[in-house]
Amino acid sequence: MENPLILKSSFNRPNIYYEVRFKDLITDPYVDLTDLIKSCGDVCGIVYCLERATCDDLASDLSKNGISCTGLNSKLRTSVLDDWISAKTQVVVATVAFGYGLLLSLQ
Repeated sequence: MENPLILKSSFNRPNIYYEVRFKDLITDPYVDLTDLIKSCGDVCGIVYCLERATCDDLASDLSKNGISCTGLNSKLRTSVLDDWISAKTQVVVATVAFGYGLLLSLQ
C-alpha cells in the first residue's frame, strides 16, 4: 500500500448523550426505559439490543406505552432511518448493526 489516506476522528460527539443502564440492576428494564424516554421530552434516540427478537419485543412494548417507536428490519431500514432523521419516529430500537452505516447515511 503506497500513500494510504488515513482518517482519524474522535468518538466524542458533544451533541450526543450516552447512557448505559445495567438491566440486571433494574427491577423492570422496560418500565425503566419507558420512564427515561418520557422524562427526556421530545428528543430522538436509538436503543441498541443484542438480539433481533429483543428489538422487536422492546419496540412493541414502547409503542404500547405511547412512545413513537419503530423496530428495524432490513426491508424497512431506509424508510425507518428517514423517519427518525425527520423526527417522525422518536425512538429506533435496533441491533448494533444499524449503527454501522448510520454515520455514512447522515452525511
